Amino acid sequence: MSEKTWVAGHVKLMNVKRRRSESDTRCCTRVYTLPAQDVGEAVVCKKFFLNTLGLTCDKIITTAVSTLCGNVTVMADKRGKHEPANKFSEYVVAQIKNHIESYHPSVSHYRREHAPYRRYLSPEISIQDMHQNYVTSFPQHNCSYEFYRQIVKSLNISFVKLGEEECEYCLQHDVHKKECSAEECDLCRSWDMHVESARISRKHYKSDMEKNADDEVFLSCDMQKIIMLPRMPGIKSCVFTRRLVAFHETFAPLGGKKKQPLGVVWHEGISGRNADDVMSCFAKVLRHPSYRDTQKFTFYADNCGPQNKNWTLYTGLVGEVNRPGGPEKITIKYLEKGYTFMSADSFHSRIESELRKMKNVYDFEDFVAVINRHGIAVPMNAADFSFWANGASSAKFTRKPTLADVSIVQFRRGCTKLFWKTNMDSDDWEEGDFLKKKTASQLLRGDLFPSHCTPRGIPQSKKHDIETKLCALMSVGRRVFWGSLSVNDNSDDLIDS
Repeated sequence: MSEKTWVAGHVKLMNVKRRRSESDTRCCTRVYTLPAQDVGEAVVCKKFFLNTLGLTCDKIITTAVSTLCGNVTVMADKRGKHEPANKFSEYVVAQIKNHIESYHPSVSHYRREHAPYRRYLSPEISIQDMHQNYVTSFPQHNCSYEFYRQIVKSLNISFVKLGEEECEYCLQHDVHKKECSAEECDLCRSWDMHVESARISRKHYKSDMEKNADDEVFLSCDMQKIIMLPRMPGIKSCVFTRRLVAFHETFAPLGGKKKQPLGVVWHEGISGRNADDVMSCFAKVLRHPSYRDTQKFTFYADNCGPQNKNWTLYTGLVGEVNRPGGPEKITIKYLEKGYTFMSADSFHSRIESELRKMKNVYDFEDFVAVINRHGIAVPMNAADFSFWANGASSAKFTRKPTLADVSIVQFRRGCTKLFWKTNMDSDDWEEGDFLKKKTASQLLRGDLFPSHCTPRGIPQSKKHDIETKLCALMSVGRRVFWGSLSVNDNSDDLIDS
């Protein structure tokens, strides 16, 4: 249609100036023009006009222009512009979105760094179940599964899947290398470094897995993905209720040696999931009776900045190696992104499988019982969480690495320095003072940060919804936990943050 519009704009209809015979019934004359540099438009003959446009006949001209003298009327192209007869109104689309939001998709602490705007639903829910519920609730709209799925996708909502994940960087490079013909390509060179770093980190992981020392332990640490309590599959009111967010930070021996995994667990009524909360989990494990004779700890972690790579965690670990009775040395090794599958992930898979077998998980004690079947649950109370602070200094005397480049960090007793490597295979450690002088002196004396006095609490409205909608479906003994939850209307609902 755009061709006809262009043609109609360059064919002018003029009044007939001279008729060649009495039988000439023309009501207008066509004047053909083409764009010309400097002069705007140039008048050309019909043959030149047709040849320039590659036309073999003047049918398109006849259909493009009106027969009214001096008037050019071209109908707009209406293809794809009309409203489909079965198109849903904005009201219905908004209703579908509200139905999806009623499942309370949550921000994932596990993926927040790389997907800050994506939200996730827990694994006991599927799009098929959600769509079936919508069709049952609103049969008059006849919404198809595909349309419902597209709305879920437009809201940037995904479902949690446990297990080893593919490396997005490698997938991107697979697409790039098919089109890349340059001998020296920055992206290909960067990918080579990425693969080499992954190879080195996996080599160290396997090597440490085979080590066996009485005074040294090797653990992988990771936080399990979204967990909401209670879990009551098949109960509609459960998935539509804003439930309690629970957290599970796992510390699992490499290769499943000797000791059982420790599952440090708490919920949003006790504390949140900030850097100081994660540091409190490390402190709990370092002081656990299972490791009271251990002098050297090596943790394998992923590259999640908010969780495993931050100055608050490093400040706290300096305090742990310098406290009375603390370990001699603490090391954290970071696996390359996309290649972070470790023993903690295997433990998470077993926990998720057990949760599905158990079916109904009514309260926090049920969740603790599930972890105890495959490891050792370590419940945290408010006093176990401390106000760990970011003690990093910006003064000129400090020497700190760029955290994104670090592959291994270490903390040593009797010292407040940070030791690090950017390559695990390197023999030499870099070191530097990174703490504020006052903080360094405090930690060197063994003075630690104060503990929380009271639980964090949850909003009263959230507790009320759980008690009124879900507690009636539980036995009386299971309702005690929900009735004892601390309330604090100043606390944010961690489903949304």
